[in-house]
Amino acid sequence: MVDALACHRLVRLVTADVLTQPLRDRLVAWSYRRKGDEGSEPATGWADYAEVDPDAPRLATLITCRWCAGFYVACAVVAARRLAPVPWSYAARALAASSAAALLAAPED
Repeated sequence: MVDALACHRLVRLVTADVLTQPLRDRLVAWSYRRKGDEGSEPATGWADYAEVDPDAPRLATLITCRWCAGFYVACAVVAARRLAPVPWSYAARALAASSAAALLAAPED
């Protein structure tokens, strides 16, 4: 359960958290430039644009789609548990507590 909640928090960080929005927008913009789409920045921001673009570059899709990112984050969580159980245990507990707090506070919004 701890790893599942940690995974939830990490997926949220990668795909939707305000804290990582600037990095996500830069990576999505870079992936569009790399694809050859040199358009101006969308009014909603690059990550939001990629979320609804059916032809978004793969990297853009990976970091904006919760299902896509979730699989790779889950693989990393399983690997961390196996390769570095003690350090991961501390990190996982902190991430899980953060995730649980956010999930419990959501009804207040």
